[in-house]
Amino acid sequence: MEFVLIALGLATVVGGIVGSAVIQTRGVREHWRKTATALGLAFDKGGFTETMTMRGRLDGIAINVGVVHRSVGETRVAYTVVAATPNVPLPEGLHVHHEGLGSRLAKMLGGQDIPLADPLANMRLRVRGASPESVKAILDHPAAIPALRALLHTKREHYSRIEAGTVILEVVGHAVGELETLIHDAARAARDLDSAAHAPWDAFAAARGLRQTRDDERSAALDGQIRGLDVLVRLRAADGLARTSFRVSLDGGLPDHNLRIRAGSDGPRLGDPILDGRIVIESTRSAGSSNRDAAVEWIRARLEDDRHDLRGCLLDVLQGLPDAVVEDGTVKASLPRFTGAELAETLDRLLDLGVALSDAAPPDATDTGRCGAAEAGQTTRRRR
Repeated sequence: MEFVLIALGLATVVGGIVGSAVIQTRGVREHWRKTATALGLAFDKGGFTETMTMRGRLDGIAINVGVVHRSVGETRVAYTVVAATPNVPLPEGLHVHHEGLGSRLAKMLGGQDIPLADPLANMRLRVRGASPESVKAILDHPAAIPALRALLHTKREHYSRIEAGTVILEVVGHAVGELETLIHDAARAARDLDSAAHAPWDAFAAARGLRQTRDDERSAALDGQIRGLDVLVRLRAADGLARTSFRVSLDGGLPDHNLRIRAGSDGPRLGDPILDGRIVIESTRSAGSSNRDAAVEWIRARLEDDRHDLRGCLLDVLQGLPDAVVEDGTVKASLPRFTGAELAETLDRLLDLGVALSDAAPPDATDTGRCGAAEAGQTTRRRR
C-alpha cells in the first residue's frame, strides 16, 4: 500500500511539471503569435520536433525569426534568433562577430581582422571580408555605426553577428517581453546598412551633378553628363545578388558608331606593338568591313595624338574591367556586385576611354595620365 502511495505521489509531481511546461509553452507560443500579428509577419507554431518561426517583411526588410538549441556544458539552452537581410547585398565574404579567445588566437596566427573606424566596434568585433576596401566603405560610414552597436547590446548574446549578407541578433530563451523590440532592432540595423551602402551613390551624384532615381533599396540609377559625355549607372539587386552596369555614350569621334571594340587576339592589325593581338575591332552591321577599316585608320591616327592616351585607356578598360566593350557608340562595363567604393573609379575609367574615342575636349594638364600605366605594362589599379 505504501509503495502505491509513493508511486501516486511521484506521478502527481511529474504530471504537475509536465503540465506546467505545457502551459508555459502555450504562453510563449501565444506571445509569439501576437507579436507576429502586430508586425505583419507570418507565424508558424511548429510542432513536436519543429520550433516556432516567423517570416515576412518589416519596413521593407526580409525577416526570419526562429529558435535554436545549443549545448552549454551539459545543458541544452534555447536561443531566439532574428535574421534581417539588407536589400543591398553586402560585400563578398563579410563576416562580423564578437571577439573571443578563438578569434584572438586566429589573429595571432595571421587571421584577417579589418580595422573599423568606430573604436568600440573595432575593439569588440572581428571583421573579415574579401575586399577590405568595400567592407570599410560600408561599415565605417556613420550610418552603419548603429548596426554595429546592435551586435554589442548588453542583453544580446555573443552569437549576434553579420554573416551571409544578413544581420543576426540572438538572445537566450524565447525573448518573451522583448521579442518585438529585438525584431525592430534587427530590421533597423539592416536598413542602416542599406543606407551606408547607398551613401557613396548619394555623394557621387551630388559631387558630379548627376540625377539619382531609386525605386527602392534594390534598384538605383544615376544619369547625366560628365566631361561632356552622357553617363548612366544602374544597380539591380535581388535574392542576395547584385549587378552594377555602366554606360558612357560617345560624342562623335569614331567615323562610324556601328562598331564593336573588345578584348581579343583575332582583330585587325593596327601596326601597334602593344595593342596588336590584344583588341578586336569589328563591325556590328551585316556587311560592314568598310566601316571597320575606316575605324582602324581613325584609331591609328588618334594613337598619335598626344593629347589623348587612347592606347592606355583601351587596355585599361577592355582588359581590366569585366564585360567591358565599346559597342554602337557606347562604352559599357558591368560589375557582378553592388558597387560603392569602386563607383567613382570605375566610371572615371570608362569616361577616360569615352573621351579618348570622342570629339569631347581632351583632358587638361591636371587630368592626364589616368591610363598611362596600362600602356607601360604596369598595374596601378586593382584588376577586377
